[in-house]
Amino acid sequence: MKKLLLFTTILFSLVLIPQTYAQVDDEELELSPLEKEMKIADKAYKIIKKGLKKGSTTKNKDLIKAAKDLQGSFKKCKELVPLKIAEMKDAKLKKKMIGEYKKAMDVAIKMTVKLEKALKAKDLKTAEAIRKELFEGKKAGHEKFQKDE
Repeated sequence: MKKLLLFTTILFSLVLIPQTYAQVDDEELELSPLEKEMKIADKAYKIIKKGLKKGSTTKNKDLIKAAKDLQGSFKKCKELVPLKIAEMKDAKLKKKMIGEYKKAMDVAIKMTVKLEKALKAKDLKTAEAIRKELFEGKKAGHEKFQKDE
C-alpha cells in the first residue's frame, strides 16, 4: 500500500512539474523585447530603491552596479519601439511619438548617469532624489507610451 501511494505521488509530480515550467515559459514568450528589457531595468531599479531605503553605503558597489545595469537597459530600450507606437496607423504621429519616446529615454539615461555619480560620491540624499525623479518619469512614460491591456 505504501509503495502504491509513493508511486502515485511520484507520478503526479512528474505530470504536474513540466506544466508549471511550461506556463512560465509561455508567459516569457508573450513579452516583447522592450518588455523583457524593461523587466531587467525594473530589477535594477528595485535594488537601488531597496539599497537607498536602508540608507547605508556599505553595499554601495551593488548600487553602482545596479545604476550601470539600469543605464544599459535604458540604452537598449531606446533602440526599441513600444507596441503602442508600433501599431499606430498615422505615419506622422508615429514618427512624432518615436521622437518623444527617444527623448524621454535620453532623459532617463542622463538621470542614471547622475545617479551613478551620486552613488560613487556616497551622496545618498541626491541619489534618492534622482531615484524619485526616475520613478515619476517611469509613471509618466508608461502612461504615454505603454499599450493599455
